[in-house]
Amino acid sequence: MVKLTNPACDCTRGTITKVTDDFHITPTTPTVLRHTALSSHFESGPLEYTTMFFFSNFFRRIRTYVVTATFTVASILSSLIPGIPSPTLPTPPVTTTTSPTSPTTPSTEPSEPSEPTPEPSEPTPEPSEPTPEPSEPSEPTTPAEPTGVINYVSLGDSYAAMGSFNVGHDGPSYCYRSLDNYGQVILNGEKIVGTDVSCSGAEADSIYGHQWVPRAGAMLPPQVDALSEDTQLVSVTVGANDLGQYDFGQCVIGAVREQKVSDCAPQFEDKIWTEMDNLPSELDKAYAAIREAAPNAHIVTGGYMPILTENDQCRETALVGQADRQLTIDMITELNKVVEAAANRNGATYVMPEGAENHTACAAPSERWVEFLGYPTSTYPMHPTKIGHRKMAEAMLEAAEQFEY
Repeated sequence: MVKLTNPACDCTRGTITKVTDDFHITPTTPTVLRHTALSSHFESGPLEYTTMFFFSNFFRRIRTYVVTATFTVASILSSLIPGIPSPTLPTPPVTTTTSPTSPTTPSTEPSEPSEPTPEPSEPTPEPSEPTPEPSEPSEPTTPAEPTGVINYVSLGDSYAAMGSFNVGHDGPSYCYRSLDNYGQVILNGEKIVGTDVSCSGAEADSIYGHQWVPRAGAMLPPQVDALSEDTQLVSVTVGANDLGQYDFGQCVIGAVREQKVSDCAPQFEDKIWTEMDNLPSELDKAYAAIREAAPNAHIVTGGYMPILTENDQCRETALVGQADRQLTIDMITELNKVVEAAANRNGATYVMPEGAENHTACAAPSERWVEFLGYPTSTYPMHPTKIGHRKMAEAMLEAAEQFEY
C-alpha cells in the first residue's frame, strides 16, 4: 500500500481500496490521478473509478448526517427527561502508518519549545529552635561589697611632675611628667586608680584655666577637667611658678655651669615677694575649682622640699652667690607657709615628708631628696629626686589613710 501525502502527484493506475481525504490505491496499470483536500477528480481514467468514487463519497456523507441527527435527538431527550445520560461521540482510533523500509527522516520543521523546567524553589528553612519559656525571676542579688579602690588624680607643677629624666614620661613630652614622680608612685599602689595631669610650668591658675606652654606652642586644658564626682583623692603641688622661681633658678644654675658665682637675686627678688603677696588668692581660686569639679574628693597638698639650708656647704652649691643662696632659702620657706595656710583654709591636708631639711642638695647622693644641678642622680635640676618623690608619695598616702571613702 502506498500512502499519498502530496495533494498533487503522479501515481500508477490501480484499484481503489478505500476513499478518504487520504486514500490508498493498489498500483495496476499506469494512469494519472489528481487529489485535493477539498475535492477529488480524475482528469483521465476508466469510468469505474469515477462511479465507485461517487457512491463511496455519497454513502459517507449519508452516514455522517445520520450520526449527527441521532446525537442531536439524544441530547434534546437527555435535557428534557431526567435520568437519560447525555450522549458522547465515540473517539475514533488514531491509526499510525509507518513505512517498514524507509528510514526515519528527522523533521526539518522546528519543534515547539517545551515549557521551561521550573527552577527549584529555595529550600524550606529548618524550623528554629523553640523560644524557651521565661524562667521565674530569681531572688534579688545582694550588692557587692565596696572594693576599697580609690579614684585618684594628681595635679600640679614641675615639683609634682618632674623626677628622673631617664625613666620615661607620661603624657605630653613638654610636661616632663616622669614615670617616678609621686603621682605615678601613688598610682602604682594597690587599690589606686586614676590619672596624673601635672605639668611643668603650671601656675595656680593652670588648675582652673588653660595653661600656655611657650616652648611647645601648646595650650593645655584646665587640670580640673580630669576631675569628676567619682574622684575620691586629689593631690596638688602648685605656687612656685607664680613667683617666678623657674626664671630665678635658671639664672643661678646657668652661672654655676659657666663656673661663675651667681648674682641673680637683685634681678628677681622684687617680683618674687610681690607675687608672694598675690599667691593666697590664686590658691583659693584653685581650691574652689577643685571642690566644684570633685565635690566628694579629699585633697592632699604637697609642700616644696628645701633645696638648701643655712648650714649647707658642698661642691655642687659652692658657686651659688650668698644673696642667691639666702633668697632661695627664704623663698622656699615663705612659699611653704603660704601653701600650708591656703590648704588649711580650703579643707585640704598639707604634707611635708618628715626630715626633709636633712636631705637637701648637699646630702649624699643616695640620701638626696632634692637635686641642684641634677647629677649624679639623673634628676631635673632643682627638683625632687626619685627618692624624694617616693617619700612624698608615702607621706601623702599616710595622710589619705585617715579619710573615709
